[in-house]
Amino acid sequence: MKPLHNSYFDFTGKIALVTGGAGFLGTYFCRALADRGATVLIADTSIEAAQKLENEINLEASSTSKSFFLDVSDEANVTQVFETISKEYGHIDVLFNNAASKSKSLKAFLRILKNYSMDT
Repeated sequence: MKPLHNSYFDFTGKIALVTGGAGFLGTYFCRALADRGATVLIADTSIEAAQKLENEINLEASSTSKSFFLDVSDEANVTQVFETISKEYGHIDVLFNNAASKSKSLKAFLRILKNYSMDT
């Protein structure tokens, strides 16, 4: 089997937003993206954990990161974070939608927050 070319995983100059970025898996996703050159935007409900990861990435990786408080179940918060990112970065190249509900209720976890049209 032919190995994949490294350029497939080159995120240099790309803006990557990872929701749930300070969680167990999110931490690994953020570090991997940073190691491949992405500017990583770490969004999590635990701003302290997100800021800690931001500092670690900024010290260890050749790219930069920034943390944001983001509760994906709060539409106003999502709008505010995306407006901030748009002003600071202009766009997002990669969205890693990793946030998960921390509810113990399966019904709450599967609840539809909003229906979006797929029409363009």
